[in-house]
Amino acid sequence: MRFTKRTASAALTVLLVVVAGAVLWRCSTDAAAPPLSIRDAQEAVRDAYAGEISGAVLQGDAYRIELETERGRYGFTVDARDGAILSIRRLEAYDPPDTPSPGGADKGDDPDVSPDLELSEQEAAALALAAVPGEVQDIDEEEGEGGRYFLVEIDAADGREAIVQVHAISGEVRSIAWDDDDDEDEDEEED
Repeated sequence: MRFTKRTASAALTVLLVVVAGAVLWRCSTDAAAPPLSIRDAQEAVRDAYAGEISGAVLQGDAYRIELETERGRYGFTVDARDGAILSIRRLEAYDPPDTPSPGGADKGDDPDVSPDLELSEQEAAALALAAVPGEVQDIDEEEGEGGRYFLVEIDAADGREAIVQVHAISGEVRSIAWDDDDDEDEDEEED
């Protein structure tokens, strides 16, 4: 009888090791293959932006996709798991054919920058949302020492409010300021 318990115990141990190994193998093969195809990642970019895809490659857990529009060439980083656009960067700006030359009279306030090379509010909002997921509440265009920029106010998914500064030419996120509700409460108490 003792021999039977030992045999059953050994068989149960072997079975548990086999099951655990199968589960680990299955999990590792699921993580290695991105569920999103390159075609689906390209479609996610095309759905959000007009233009022609000029290149796409999988790098790690994200697709790098280039899109050509009449305004320029843009680089997108798209999450390979869910198709979310993680970042957008202007790689090259194009002068539209009907835009006056930089020496022309229709240049806007800044003599060094053509308004046609600036990001739109929609592009600035997309870049800001890539940095701080949430809902855009307001967008203001400002000008400072570093040039023109957008201030994008976002109600973040975690309930906080952020103001994201996006450079109007390069698309670089320059800063993120978080609104601290505790400061407002203290100010109200002092009044």
